[in-house]
Amino acid sequence: MNARAISFVLLTFLLVSCDRDQTKENQARSESQPKVTEGVDLSKDPFGAFRKITEIGNKYQEIQAGVADKDPVDPVSFRDLIDLFPEPPLGWKIGEPDGQTTSFSGYKISQASQTYTKGDRSIKLSVVDWAYNTGLYAPFLLSADFSQESTRGYNKGIKIGDIPGREEYDFKSKDGSLSLLVEQRFFTQIEGKNIESKELQEWWRKMDQKEMKKLVK
Repeated sequence: MNARAISFVLLTFLLVSCDRDQTKENQARSESQPKVTEGVDLSKDPFGAFRKITEIGNKYQEIQAGVADKDPVDPVSFRDLIDLFPEPPLGWKIGEPDGQTTSFSGYKISQASQTYTKGDRSIKLSVVDWAYNTGLYAPFLLSADFSQESTRGYNKGIKIGDIPGREEYDFKSKDGSLSLLVEQRFFTQIEGKNIESKELQEWWRKMDQKEMKKLVK
């Protein structure tokens, strides 16, 4: 075997090895991500939707009972919420963060948001500390059980691991949003314009989820 042939064999071996390593890395990354489940589609499974509706009364009571023992607390500083936002990915520009703490009708919440742009594309991340004000929870949690899809887009309840939420997307405008309730406390929203639907959950994974859970008092 001449030198050129030996070089070709070695190069092929290295490429195959790299490809296998990359495949293993991608598989490991995929397996480390929490499972995503969707709510019942009203149009595709009407009987399943009917069963869900009949369960709502009991589930509503369970939700209320689950948060009834959590007294409202002072929300974390909006500055702590700003720290949850990621650095801009390559090619994206980041704007000035916005944050505030607000009191209304005896409730007190903190909220923060951050906007990213890339050409005509934009992503807005926001987090609101509901501070265990239980009246806000039940309607949102129940909505995670139902989904609807059409030729124009979808509006579906989802769970990412044990985190309930809703994801919406318009196929024509390529606008969408992902809303999640973390630890029954932090209402997190990703709003995108002129993006692909998969980017909504990708941006959620960029946020500092571990630090968010540490903020729970």
